[in-house]
Amino acid sequence: MKTLGADRVLITVSLICAVMSLPVTGGCRWPGVANTDERARCSELYRTAMRHRDSGNIEAAILFLKREIETNPSAARAHLDLALILDEHRIDDREAIVHYRLYLAGTPVAQKREMIEGRIKRLGKRIRSETPGNVL
Repeated sequence: MKTLGADRVLITVSLICAVMSLPVTGGCRWPGVANTDERARCSELYRTAMRHRDSGNIEAAILFLKREIETNPSAARAHLDLALILDEHRIDDREAIVHYRLYLAGTPVAQKREMIEGRIKRLGKRIRSETPGNVL
């Protein structure tokens, strides 16, 4: 019978532990991540918000996204997800615009920039059309 050296056992155990921990951390990077947006996606508040959103509990998703933003104001992805929920469920157009803009401010090279700017314009038009006297 062949025995493994202590170094090989330690490496094997470390790899097994790392693989087993991936589902628990939601695929997040290692601790100490510099990117605040990545940290937001790794936070329990953000993951809870996404679970509520996915199960259709929109009010709870909004609550947890707002808590995440209070905890980590520079979490651009949380701003985007909150804006999308507020927009798509017609909950609060003005607040959706605020969070779309905060997302764009926190993500200068956003791949979704054109789409989000279009949503901001559409919401602005909807607000103007629903406001007496077309005043914002």
